[in-house]
Amino acid sequence: MKKRLVYLAMPVLMCSLLCSCATYHLAPGDLVNQIRAAHQNELNVTHSSPMIPSQRYNGNGVKELICYDKHEKKTSLRITPAIEMRITDTNGHRHIFYFDTVNLEDSVLVGMNSRILSTKRRLSIANMRKVEVQNGGKAYQYK
Repeated sequence: MKKRLVYLAMPVLMCSLLCSCATYHLAPGDLVNQIRAAHQNELNVTHSSPMIPSQRYNGNGVKELICYDKHEKKTSLRITPAIEMRITDTNGHRHIFYFDTVNLEDSVLVGMNSRILSTKRRLSIANMRKVEVQNGGKAYQYK
């Protein structure tokens, strides 16, 4: 019986390993320039998910993010509510944001790090060392 369960679970495990989320990266200056070039705070966004009631917030207006894959190939990533961004600061700490919630306020990035709790995080542009972006695979959708 145990062997049978192992054989049934094997395809699921293999698929999850092969279908992992791709991580992209870009320079902190490129991130700031792309957000500044978009119509910041003009995009009023509503998204929904199975667990969270509809939320409204001012998005950054970026529709596609120009970034690089692990082979340094330039690519364009279409922005959805599921896109997550990890920023490593100069002290080595990681800060996680939902990309479409990130806006610039003077020289500070401000964005949500939790949609469930609606908590915001602030990070100085001067303290950014590395930016990574990936599709978190969550079932968030724009309305």
